[in-house]
Parts: sequence; C-alpha cells; structure tokens
Amino acid sequence: MKIKSPKPIVLEGNKHAVLLLHSFTGTVRDVKRLAEALNEVGYTAVVPSYPGHGLPIEQFIQCDIDDWWQTVESTYLKLVETYETVAVIGVSLGGLFTLKLAEKYLIKRTAVMSVPMKKDLDGLKMRLAQYASRMYQTFGMQFEMAEPNTGHIEAYTESIQKFISMIDDIMSQLDQIQGEVIVMYGDRDDITYKESAEYIHQHLKKSVLQAYENSGHLMTHGQDKQEITQEIIRFLGEGDN
Repeated sequence: MKIKSPKPIVLEGNKHAVLLLHSFTGTVRDVKRLAEALNEVGYTAVVPSYPGHGLPIEQFIQCDIDDWWQTVESTYLKLVETYETVAVIGVSLGGLFTLKLAEKYLIKRTAVMSVPMKKDLDGLKMRLAQYASRMYQTFGMQFEMAEPNTGHIEAYTESIQKFISMIDDIMSQLDQIQGEVIVMYGDRDDITYKESAEYIHQHLKKSVLQAYENSGHLMTHGQDKQEITQEIIRFLGEGDN
C-alpha cells in the first residue's frame, strides 16, 4: 500500500497572507480550522506539510528538522513575493519555526502557541515511539511489539540532537525579533509550556502573553479554540491597518 503525504492547504483570499505551521509529528489538520477561519474573514491562508509527517515511522525518519525548515522557509519566501503582507502563526514546533522566521526576516505580526524553550532526547524519543504506534494503527498495520520501532528511533538520535540544538539557537536569538508577537499557552498543558511562554515573552522586544485556562497542548483544537481564533483575527487586523 502506497501511503501519500498529507497535502498542503492553500486557501486563496486577499492580498494579506497568513502562513500557518503545524506541530512536531502532527499534520496540517492541527491548524486547518484556524486557516479556514482566517480565510473566511478574507486572508489567504497557507499551511505547508512537513516532509515525512503523517507517514509511517520508516518514512518519517528519512527527513529531519533541516528538511522541515527548508519547506517552511521556501513557502514563506514564495508568499512574500506574491502578497502585500505575510503574517505567521505556529503551534509547538510550528511556533519554533515562526520565531526562527521572525529572527531572520522582518515580520510585522506573528503568533505562537505551546512553544517549548527546550527539549530533551528521551522526551523526543518517546514522542516518536507514540507517533510510530499511532501511524501503525492509523494505516491498519500489525504492531504487536515495540521492538520494530526501537531501531528506527535509535537510528534517528543524531537528527533528534539536531532538533534540540535548533531550539537552543532559536531561544538564544529572540532579541533579534523586531515585529510584534502574541505568545499563547494553555493552562492544561504541561507546566513547562507556561514557563517557556513566560521566558519567550520576557526575551522579546514587543510581545503579549496570553493564557487560556481550558486549553491543553494543541490549542487550536481545545475548548478555547473560538476565543483563540478571534484573538488572532483581532491581532492580525491591527497589523493590516
């Protein structure tokens, strides 16, 4: 059975574009509803799909954070060539990429959700093991033991270390960001994400910190999703004026 990668989302709207970036081991579905809501009020909304995401672990590990970043950056640069303004929104890993873009390019408005200021090797390996199991179940594959995945994940250790190093680099350059950033976290998420949000907020020149008491990690799908969507629309609208 040939399994295809999730397709990017492109919703054409006006001359103001929004690039939306999904999470680590997630897919474009993470931010699909938000993209649709932004498009409904006029924005062009684009969601790239990171290579390997949404595919079995054997295919996932053929790519790493450099490949995902290349996809994000090339998509952003294409939008800049075409649209009058480009805002960026990201969840978790997508939030990290949003900050990295804002460090490298002058982006007027960005929004980040559930962003980690650091990650450890064991935690990321666990995430990959969970992802591997989920993908096997999703595609109806036989998955009785953890051993078949262990080798794949251990072989991916160098790529995980590269991921960790990129997070450190992003956090060390937050003061390079010139645009306005809204930093969001969920009170039902792990406490480390609140700590990360506060750290990021404190190290940015122009930012707003917002907590959502009914949200977990994937804030775009949580109980506060409507409130978050409206806040993002309001925030982006201020930048369009």
